[in-house]
Order: sequence, then C-alpha cells, then structure tokens
Amino acid sequence: MTDLFRLARFLVPAVCVMVGTALPTSGQEKKPDAKAPVQQPKPAPKKSARWSEMDYGPFLTASIISHPQAKFDNGPGSFSGDSTARGVAIKLSPDWKDGVVFDMDLMRMSAGWVDGSLKLVGLIADGGHGMSPTIGVPPMFQTPHLPGWAGPSGGINDPRENRIDPLPPAGPLPRSWAKYKGLYRHGEQVVLSYSVGNANVLELPSLEATADGKAIVRTIRVDKSDKPLTLVLADAAPAYPFPKASKPDPVPGFMPGKLSVNAAGTVATVSDMRVVVAHLPAGARLSQEGSILLLELPAVTQPTTFKVFFTRADERGAAAMAKASPQPVDLTSLINGGPSLWKQTVVTQGKLGTPKPDDGYVIDNLTIPHDNPYKAWMRPGGMDFFADGTSAALSTWSGDVWTVSGIDEKLEKLEWKRVATGLHQPLGLKIVDGKIYTVGHDQITRLNDLNGDGETDFYENFNNDWELTTAFHAFCFDLQTDKAGNFYFAFGSPVHAGGGGFQKITNSHGTIMKVSPDGQKNEVYATGFRAPNGIGLNVETGQITASDNEGTWVPKVPLHWVKPGSFNGVVDAAHRPMKSTNGKPDRTEEPKPLCWFPKNVDNSNGGQVWVTSDLWGPFKGDLLHTSYGTSSLYKVMYEELGGQVQGGVVKIPVKFSSSAMRPRFNTKDGQLYVAGLKGWQSNAASDGGFDRVRYTGQPVRMPTKIRALENGLAITFSCKLDPATAADAGSYGVEAYNYKWTGGYGSGEFKPSAPDQKGKDEWEVKSAKLSADGMTVVLEIAGIKPVMQYSVDYNLKSSDGKPLRDIIYGTIHNLGKAEVTTR
Repeated sequence: MTDLFRLARFLVPAVCVMVGTALPTSGQEKKPDAKAPVQQPKPAPKKSARWSEMDYGPFLTASIISHPQAKFDNGPGSFSGDSTARGVAIKLSPDWKDGVVFDMDLMRMSAGWVDGSLKLVGLIADGGHGMSPTIGVPPMFQTPHLPGWAGPSGGINDPRENRIDPLPPAGPLPRSWAKYKGLYRHGEQVVLSYSVGNANVLELPSLEATADGKAIVRTIRVDKSDKPLTLVLADAAPAYPFPKASKPDPVPGFMPGKLSVNAAGTVATVSDMRVVVAHLPAGARLSQEGSILLLELPAVTQPTTFKVFFTRADERGAAAMAKASPQPVDLTSLINGGPSLWKQTVVTQGKLGTPKPDDGYVIDNLTIPHDNPYKAWMRPGGMDFFADGTSAALSTWSGDVWTVSGIDEKLEKLEWKRVATGLHQPLGLKIVDGKIYTVGHDQITRLNDLNGDGETDFYENFNNDWELTTAFHAFCFDLQTDKAGNFYFAFGSPVHAGGGGFQKITNSHGTIMKVSPDGQKNEVYATGFRAPNGIGLNVETGQITASDNEGTWVPKVPLHWVKPGSFNGVVDAAHRPMKSTNGKPDRTEEPKPLCWFPKNVDNSNGGQVWVTSDLWGPFKGDLLHTSYGTSSLYKVMYEELGGQVQGGVVKIPVKFSSSAMRPRFNTKDGQLYVAGLKGWQSNAASDGGFDRVRYTGQPVRMPTKIRALENGLAITFSCKLDPATAADAGSYGVEAYNYKWTGGYGSGEFKPSAPDQKGKDEWEVKSAKLSADGMTVVLEIAGIKPVMQYSVDYNLKSSDGKPLRDIIYGTIHNLGKAEVTTR
C-alpha cells in the first residue's frame, strides 16, 4: 500500500503528533461481568478518536519512546532519547498512571514511570507518521541501551553488529545470551518469561505504595543457574548514545546524577531515586559499573525469587518499603491461566446480499461488532478459519484478536469473543491445528488458552528472529503456511514519513520471511519489497505470490510470482550487490512481475489466494488478487513463456463493506471470505469489514485466460460468445504503455513507441476471430511487443445475448507463437 494506513482525516481530529492522549483502560471502563451475549444490530458508529476510548488490556506491545520530549529525525528514523523497538508496555495501575517498558530484544527493563501516562500516538492512534507510543512523563528510571543481563563472559557490552548507525543495533540477542519466550496474563497481572544463559526467568512488574510513596517492584524468579548472573537495574547518567538524532537536542527531565551503593549492597541511590533489593539469595549484592547500577547474583542450584524496588522515597522510606513488603509471590502460580477479562461476547446478525438475475457472485456481510463493551477499534488485518468452518479468528490493527462463531448459510447469529489484546499491529493470522498464530511488527505470536476460558493466557514468542527498528512504516504483513508447515510473511521497508525513500534498513527489511514449523529457524525467502501488504501461497505447489505498493523503486503496483532467493525491485532492500551501469542499477536487475496494475485499478495492494473450491464457480485452481486501495477483487490470468510468468487481471464485480486485504476460502462452504480495514489511501466504505463472496450458481461471464502471441492476444472466456460482436474488431480497444523503474516515487506512463514521451500508444486491432468452441477470441494486433502495461477494453455479448463489458489489464514480457483461430 502506498504508505499503508493513514487514518482517514475525517475519523480523527487534527492532532499534533507530539500531543497524544493517555491510554484508556478497563480501569476507566467498567468491566461487564455477565457472560450473556450483547445483541448488537447497530452499524459501525462514526466516532472520532476511537483509539483514545479503547481498552487495550493490561499490556501493549509496540515500539515505545521513553521520554515525552524526544525529537524524531525522519532521515535515519531515530529519536533523541532512548527507545525500545521491540517493546512491551505493562500497566501497573488501572489508568496507565504507572507502568514499565520491557525490551524483548535485550531483556532489559527499559524504563519505568509513576504519576504519568502512556501517550498513544502514531499510526494506530492519531495517524501520525513517525512517532510511537510515548511515556508521558520523564521516567523514574531507565537502563542503558545495552543487554539487561550480562552475557556468557560476564560483560554487558552489546554483542550485536551495528549496521544502521545512528540507530542502535537491531534484532534479538544471541540465544546463548538471552531469549524472550513470551508473557503470561493472569487477570490484570503480566508475567514475563525469558531465559538468560541456561537459566529460565520469570518476572512480574508491579506497583506497591506506602505512606512513604510509590515503588515500582520487579519480582524475579531465577531457576537453577550454573553460573553467576548480573542484572542491569538503572543508569544514573542516561546519555542516550542510541538512538541519537542527527541534530540532537537535550532531553530534559532526567538529568545525569550520582550513583552510590551502601556497604551492605542492598540500597542504592540513583540520581533522585532509591533502589532497594530484598529476599536475595546469599552472596547477591548491588554493585556499580560507571553510571550503571547492577545486581550480582551467585550461581544457584534451586529456584530463587527476589524483589527490586524503585522509588523516589528517601533512603529510610525506601528501606521501610522493602521491609514492609510481603514475601514474593510464587510466580509459577500465575502461569497456568487466570481470571477472565472479556467474559461478555457480542452477537451480530449478518446481511445476505441480494443478487441481480445475472450476478454470478454476491457479497454477504458478516457484521463486525464495531460497538462493543471494550470500545475496541475493529479493523481486521488478519483472518483464518478453524477446522469446523463455522468459526473464524480475526486480528485487528489495534492489537486485538477476536473469534466469531455461527458462520453458516444464513449468518443470523454471529457471536464474537475477544480472546487477546495488546499485540503489535498484527496484520497477519493463521490457524494451525486449532492454535491461533499472529504476525506483528515484533514476532509471530502463538496464542495459548491454558484454562479453557476462551482467552489467551500465554502470548508465546513463536519466532522473533528478525531485525526491526522503531520505523512506523515497516509492517509485517499476512501469514501463510505451506504443505510442510513452514510459515511465511512479508516484512516491509522503513518508508520515510512522506512516502519517499527509506530510513535505516536492517538485514530483514523488505523481505519475505520463512519460519520453520517449530519456530526455531528464520530465513529470508525473497528480497526487494517496499510495503507488500499481503502474499499468496499455493499449498499444493508451494508457489508464493506477493504484491507491493507504488513508491521508491516501485513504479506502480506489481503482482510478483516469487521465486526463492529472488529480488523483487526495491534496490535499497536487495540485501546483495547490484549489477550497475554508470552508477545506476542495471536494467537486467529490473523486476518482471506477472503483471502491473494502473493506479486507478490498484493503488495499494492486498493479498492473493488460489481458488481451492469447486463450489465457487468456474475458477478452481485459479489465482485471485485483492486491492486494499480500491477495495476490489481481481481474477488473475497467467501463462509461462520462456521461463517467465506473465498475464493480466480482470475485476470480479462485487462491492466490499471495507477494503479487500486478506482473502481465504472456507473449506466447509467452499466460498471466498475477505477481511479488510480502512487506513489511508483507500476508498474503503468503513473502518473494517468481513465479507463472503458467494457464488450464486448463475453463469459467470468473464475472461478466464489470456495469452500473448506474436500476432496479438488470445482471450478465453467462461461462456460462449456472440459471433457477431466477438468477431468485430471494433468491439475492442487496446492501449499500451510503460513505466520507468527508478529511485523516484512511482512512475508516469510512457509510450512504447517513444520511450521518453509521456502517454499511451493505441494498438490497432486488425481483426478478431472466434474459435470453433465459441469461447476464445484471437485479436490480431499490429505492432504488438513486450510492454509493462496494456489494456483491452471489450464490449461483447454472450451467445445468449447477455452484455459483457470490462477491461483486462496485463503485462507482456515474451510473445508466443502466432495463432490463427477460426470457427
């Protein structure tokens, strides 16, 4: 998509990017206790600032900025002040007044704040380009942008290579150093799970308060460890070496200060804050390394649980807090499933479409509960079906996952259940063996319901082995699996605010990723993508397709026939040396997609799907393409000539309730279902939609195949054609034009006959001849040759007198042997 998902201007008030709004929570919104469904016949309300009303749950995974006055530099995509690219903000009080941020790459507690807020700014909120959710007050404590635990050699220097300076190194620590496993939700409590070396760690952040003030408490359980461990707690001199702006500004509010540790090693002063430890194993103590406060732990043969307190109370008050604090809770008691948070379901009634007499397909709408008890903003970014075919799961751009049951022929009672929250823009979802997997900016998450209440208790990190930054426009799109069980998704490049060029690119940006069935291996499958909002995968053949979004090195929306190891056009994300001529990429590197799309046909792509059903008209085995930008569905026609796949598309005439992004076939009823959302640069009619494209049983009168020949084009239809109109050359109009593949934004249209002259060539149709079976017409075209874009405007009748009028858009790379067809 062109700069995916800017919130429509009429949906939100004009908001300065840096202003933001504190996150609302279930603490502000009374939680319904009843399990009875809410009848919800209302259409989606036209409310402003849905993001500021939504209950996001007890945590929010996102890229988090640690200071309210951090400055954003659009060049590299950096901030003056610390940030956490793969972060999770954890709520410690009902209104996000107090909280912490954990770094899932470095296993560090990045920052903690009291008496403030978490400002929700950026794409999923006010639509701002550049910023991310931001701590609304100067943090009480921060840690340096270094590993949160010392490594195997005992040091805390970052072992990751930095290829994106001035941004910090990207990606997770080596698994031998530390690994994030996931988080458990027990009611409103959040328990982090990770490993350090060979030790498993559980950690519960919480808030304790006494007459002396508030304390952020880290309760940490370390299983057996055969080596001493060192934990990074705070930094007295947060100099922000990473990320730094190209023109850095001072970051006020957390000034460099003193660091001292008492003789017993149990209390430290860090600037204006006290850190106190309690319930330590024998031999453990606080220490310091420069401005960094550390906690040294001995090797332990049995699990040990201790507490670390961060408070602005004086030393006496801090010590009193620790002394009065209860014994550490047994964290293993919080990882088996806890109280439900979203007991109330919502019931909606679907709306069946009414086809016209000659309609082969009609849209049925599965009504989304835009009005729901949690004020969740329902914008589906991923969708799949459970094995029964009567229920499905949808992930939303704002971080939810909902299930819906009651999917049948009539759609009279659709029951919606919220099952997960707080995910990082999950724009892909796949169900495997009854388990829901989502892909977000941060990871593939496997959702685990441990106590059978229908809600996620363990948000498991299935795989996060890719490098990411805080880039606002580098999404992880779609999630598919092949016959062997491998997972695939697309990862966009970090597009600048404004759409042109890129911020600093990691080794993972602009790729299609392949993840092994067990989640232990991640590899780059293909490179050279900008914003590929959706892929397709033919389970029988393993063939992958992908599209992309017009922009830098993408002249118009393409449909790629992706091969392993292939480069697909975006030079900045090639991840290999490029052949060049006169300092520019050589034309031999230019991508050759199956076809290109004119901007009015698809200005911002969705995903693809192969027709696997024989209950969906005449197209079983064929490929379909969706458009987010024009909310459209296209039948793809293709051939292979000389090892090159090429072809074209024709629109299937249906109208969706929102955009068209995530298509899947339901194995139970054999029909196509499409989910989509409205962000920016889409003509979608609503914030989010879930539609069924139902085959009516009426004859389908459409093109099914197109072939490029030395003497013209051969077009096959799904019905017999009227000989008079089909054999009339005047029934067809053919135009051709090219684009320019450059580092500029998109491309104009250029005449094939005059490569540097803007415009289109008209190709004369010298004759039109109908095949003996009456279903294929061969157009003899003067001067046909390979072009990036052609269109065939046809005005015909079927043999039973029905009108057939539409436009085929295609691409020619090679020409096949000439054909002469007669009746």
